[in-house]
Amino acid sequence: MKPYKIALLAGTHQHRWPDDGSGICEKCHREHSPHIYQSNHPPNVCRICGAVGKCQHTAGFSYSSPEQHSCKNCFEKINHTHDIVGTETVCWHCPDCNNYHSFHTFNEGGCTVCGWICPHSAFSPDGDSGHTCNKCNMFFEHTMQTTGTAAACMTCSVCGYSTSHTGISVVGDTCPVCGYKHSEHIWSSGKCKICGIVCSHPSVNSLGCCTTCGTLVLMDQTDLYGFGSSGGYDGVYHFDREINYQGGDNLKIYRGYRRENSTWIATGYNLFSFAVYKNITQFGGDYAYRITGYVFTKNDSVNVSPALLNANGVRYLKLAQYNLDGSLRDADTAGYTSDDCMFSATDINIVYNWNP
Repeated sequence: MKPYKIALLAGTHQHRWPDDGSGICEKCHREHSPHIYQSNHPPNVCRICGAVGKCQHTAGFSYSSPEQHSCKNCFEKINHTHDIVGTETVCWHCPDCNNYHSFHTFNEGGCTVCGWICPHSAFSPDGDSGHTCNKCNMFFEHTMQTTGTAAACMTCSVCGYSTSHTGISVVGDTCPVCGYKHSEHIWSSGKCKICGIVCSHPSVNSLGCCTTCGTLVLMDQTDLYGFGSSGGYDGVYHFDREINYQGGDNLKIYRGYRRENSTWIATGYNLFSFAVYKNITQFGGDYAYRITGYVFTKNDSVNVSPALLNANGVRYLKLAQYNLDGSLRDADTAGYTSDDCMFSATDINIVYNWNP
């Protein structure tokens, strides 16, 4: 018998696989077995012979997506089998991959897949006219009831949505809807929540807050403030100007004020806020510096030098001194604060993190 016939009978010849997906050798007419699959190869296609659809999926399945699972052997994706469960937490179960599907598909409060009916046990306000069920998103109109308190005119008994009073502009007015009489202001951020009047802040306490409405009183919302020091630096610091240096470094200068009898009075103090640390900067003189922190002074300028690290009126000051060739002379970056700048209430609290 010729050698090629012996090879055919023994199955040791080089197979020739057709491109028809059958996996049957054109020489010996035997089907390739076992088929080999890879995840980066087309699913249910043998990477050796190209046979298509030969896997019987006996190895089981792995969850792939809410719609499908994949065969552990050939990686083909197949739609889940839906065994209806029909409870609040589970719509259906797939026995093939053991996936429990917990999301319902609602229409008018009922799940179109499993038939579970939502009990509508919790709601969220959805505008002035109604609320929606937190579970099925079904919309219902508000059930409004008279409240008649300072906090609300009418309140929905289902979702808690409430309406504000109308027709009230001063103390003594009465809401025509619920009958609530406005007897005293209820302040929020300097404005009465009932009648909308804005507090004039006739006086402030030792922490800079209005004694009437409790709001921190500033000249402008960008102001800095500090209260409770022993050095006389208490007050609001209103932005005056900014000096910019190389690479985004800057010095911001603020003027100090206190509010007395509804009037802003200058304290005479200036606040210098240094943020000069990205680059070595020469302010004049024989040396250059990196410096961050705050200096309170009645002068119109600050002499930048290591002496600031022992001065009064200093908060969170970090300083490094350099020769003009860039070599370091001296540094203290612990963040020095003088005893007279120990504020008990302040927003002058930025501490920059940098090293010489």
